[in-house]
Amino acid sequence: MTIKERIEEIQRTLDTEQELKPIRLEKTRKRRPGDLSDFLYKFFTDYNEERCTINAKTREEHCDVGRRRSLNDIYRICRYYYDCTLPEVVRVLHKELLKMGGFVSSYCHCINKRVYYYDPNRQNEIYDRQRGDQYGLTWEQWNRNI
Repeated sequence: MTIKERIEEIQRTLDTEQELKPIRLEKTRKRRPGDLSDFLYKFFTDYNEERCTINAKTREEHCDVGRRRSLNDIYRICRYYYDCTLPEVVRVLHKELLKMGGFVSSYCHCINKRVYYYDPNRQNEIYDRQRGDQYGLTWEQWNRNI
């Protein structure tokens, strides 16, 4: 299986999860101004610090505020608000947000996933680039295939 085929498989799995258990931001309407880049910037610099994520059907809390977020969560949240693909979300996370300061990504050993977060007091930092994420892909493999 090629990396592109693996990414397509991951997207199908995440889309199924989103259909079964859609997640969204609490107190955030579905109609969003701006594009995916604007949303993700606002998500990390604002929404993630003020609003928990909830199951869109049951309204049960999925994750509380201020947490570092996995690609799984970020993609599923974006899918609730935008018609987007996994490569589009990764492109924003790996390339567009890194044009601004304070974006950090590292591997979390507690949940065994790559996580993304914002810290206004830091420079952009990407840790564990050579370590495979929860899908077995490294930072560079994602970047070469999006």
